[in-house]
Amino acid sequence: MPQHLPQRSPRRQHRIHEASPHRPRALPHRLPRPNRNPPPPPNYLAKADIETPKLPADILHTDYRQNGYDWADTPATTRERRVRHYQTITGIDRMVGKIREQLEQLNLTENTLIVFSSDHGLFAGEQGLGGKALNYEVCLAVPFIVYDPRLPKEKRGQRRTELVQSIDLAPTLLDLANLDPEPSMQGESILPLLTEEDPAWRTHAFAENLWSTYFGNPRVESVRTERWKYIRYFKNDRNNWKDLEGAKGVRLYQVSSKQRKLYNHWRAASVNGEQPVYEELYDLANDPHETTNLVDNEKHSATLVELRERCQQSVTQAYDNTPTASVVPLTPGTDSK
Repeated sequence: MPQHLPQRSPRRQHRIHEASPHRPRALPHRLPRPNRNPPPPPNYLAKADIETPKLPADILHTDYRQNGYDWADTPATTRERRVRHYQTITGIDRMVGKIREQLEQLNLTENTLIVFSSDHGLFAGEQGLGGKALNYEVCLAVPFIVYDPRLPKEKRGQRRTELVQSIDLAPTLLDLANLDPEPSMQGESILPLLTEEDPAWRTHAFAENLWSTYFGNPRVESVRTERWKYIRYFKNDRNNWKDLEGAKGVRLYQVSSKQRKLYNHWRAASVNGEQPVYEELYDLANDPHETTNLVDNEKHSATLVELRERCQQSVTQAYDNTPTASVVPLTPGTDSK
């Protein structure tokens, strides 16, 4: 069996929406004909048209990307996959509707909280990228929808733009249940965002991905404010995965003792002074799709310095507040390195 990676919990950024408990009004009898051939997403770039990769080749090793994301390489397969995504969303929407209908039948509607979220976004060929393991908004921004029948009418159906992270989910659920979180638990309850007009809230959000693997994705850390995003990448050495060359199937996902040592090292590497080898800076207000890297623009040097410091503070705080991760041993016979 593979070992669980000894890394901190992934952080995702959320936008909050407080769902209205009322059913929507009946739809018009004639609905617009659905688009059965949706176009590729904004800034789509087919693999065959890539002249300059979004990230340097020694940072993101795209030749090793999981084959399951190859559909993002051509417009035709991307359109087909987007249709399937929309079908899945429709299915989820119907499932939530059935859950609410069942709650009504059981007379539990007024005593049930519903929180809907997701684990990550997914690149569909934007800027020539596929997959989920980077810290761009396409991957990080996920929904955070809360249905609370106890809220007064004026607080229902609101949308909030504050920066929320996946580590806020557990404290929020505990707070809604009138329970206190464990002292070691990171994150904050978002209940003030549901009940107050202008609560004090974080001004930045930290994200990280330490899952650098055979599949070529780099270690990456980032921090963003309402307007700015700073991303930093660390050395991505293919020699770390030499023992997996030629392997197939589940073996590519298993973690040997050698690789476990790498993950344990990476967990605190940036805290202990490892320097990034590549950086990005984006003005999300004017460049929401993160197409223009401003890291070398002297006009924004002060912002760059500030966010570098903020990123280092954030990763240090995350590491200091995280208990030592436990590791599940490999099944005898699989640990060959």
